[in-house]
Parts: sequence; structure tokens; C-alpha cells
Amino acid sequence: MSEIKYKQVALFKTSKYFNIVGIGQVLTGKTVEGEVNSGNFFRVKIGDAEAIYRIDAVEYVDYPLRNEVETGLIIESLEPDSKIDLDFITSQTITVLKVKDE
Repeated sequence: MSEIKYKQVALFKTSKYFNIVGIGQVLTGKTVEGEVNSGNFFRVKIGDAEAIYRIDAVEYVDYPLRNEVETGLIIESLEPDSKIDLDFITSQTITVLKVKDE
């Protein structure tokens, strides 16, 4: 079995991370470069822990009192037993990936 190869499609500056009951994990922020789509991935490595997350949906989060809109990524870990705390990646820029065409 060969290793999955990815290519970069976007950069995403994270803002907040939270869970919504019945929806799942949400990571909000703004796209810095490229385009983020459902079906994309991102990898998180903190110390010895590493996990890959799939972006299941891309939504808009509206903050009317602040007159601000962010992008919300509904995400799912491909390694559900991962011990990574995604609060550690808030305010950082992550690389968004897609599976590389062979």
C-alpha cells in the first residue's frame, strides 16, 4: 500500500476552534491564499503527535455586532484517537492540502 501524496492548495489563517453539538469540530479564520473546499485536508503536528484532518464543509460565520465574516471549516480527524488539542493552532496559518493526482 503506497503513502497518500498531497499538494498544497491554500493557506488558511486560523482564528478560533470549537465544537458544535450535532455538527462537530469547527475551525474558523480567513483564507490567505488559494481556495479551501470540502474534501481538502490539513496536517497538524505538535511535538510527537500528528494528525490529518478532512474538511467536511466550508461555511460562513457572521459576526454582525463586529461587522465581520469569517470562514468556518467543519472538520474531522482521520485519526480519531489523536491527542492533539487544536486550540494550539489558533492564530496560526495552516497549509490546506488535496490528494495529489497521479
